Amino acid sequence: MNTLTRRELLAAASLSALAGTAAAQGGGLRPLRLVTTLAPGGSADGVARFLALKLPEVMKRAAFVDSRPGGNGIIGLRSVTSAPLNGDSVLVGGPSLIVVNPAVIPNLPYQPLTDLIPVARLMRNSSALVVAADSPIRTFADLVDVAKRKRLNYGAGSASYQVMVERIKHAAGFEATAIPYKGTTPPLLDVIGGQLDFSPSELGAALGMVRQGKLRMIVTTGSTRAAEVPNVPTLLELGYKDLVLYGFLGLFYPTGVPEERVKELGQAVNAVMRTPDALEFIRAQANEPWPATPDEFRQFIAREQEFTRTVVKAAGIRVE
Repeated sequence: MNTLTRRELLAAASLSALAGTAAAQGGGLRPLRLVTTLAPGGSADGVARFLALKLPEVMKRAAFVDSRPGGNGIIGLRSVTSAPLNGDSVLVGGPSLIVVNPAVIPNLPYQPLTDLIPVARLMRNSSALVVAADSPIRTFADLVDVAKRKRLNYGAGSASYQVMVERIKHAAGFEATAIPYKGTTPPLLDVIGGQLDFSPSELGAALGMVRQGKLRMIVTTGSTRAAEVPNVPTLLELGYKDLVLYGFLGLFYPTGVPEERVKELGQAVNAVMRTPDALEFIRAQANEPWPATPDEFRQFIAREQEFTRTVVKAAGIRVE
């Protein structure tokens, strides 16, 4: 079985969109629009494009990805909530949009569990801190030591990454300045270029650059070492027992979409995500399949929101 490349996914998604236009002209169902809120290059983009490729096989309707980065994810969210409530537009969302924004942005113009319907939870991933391959910082202990002597800067590709680093800073006792970015890949490139001292990243987004000798991974955030980088320790084994941190990805419809459309998409997505191709694709990006029913997903989000609000308040975290 061959792992699909990003180029193949992009091409397939484009073909799906063209097929959808033809289907609409022929009286078929309109194509499903999968809206992402981060710049292309990370797990959300990759998984969305995989679904755009595979869902037509199950639902008999085309699908395409609509990337709407910026505004802390609010631009993409509004493009979904302002669309007709017919089930043609679905949001691909993760912790920044669904959990972190409500805890850190005053007067947020949406409430995830009021304005959105959880459709399907897809997967989870651990993250890592990376530095340039030629950086004198070789370990997490080096990072803490250097940061205590001079203020470092880091790239925050989303609000959830900034909260993650703020939690790490608070636990380890150092300071660093967040530089906001739209997505995971741009700050990694600036770490390589020397504009940033370090950056958080999901494992899958950084692995290629690590293997190319451009980045060095110094610590990961999962409960165990990642199989892809077995020589890189976790924060947990370094003694930070409260820093087991995972991101997640799910699909959301705007409130008001008919229940039958919600069930139809949820069943189709779950069918796709159980296939060998999906499991291979998810794991190839250093992610873990993590399904849940809509009710389980909603309860998980509510718990994560409450926990995040508590952490943000206790640590005095502010997100730019």
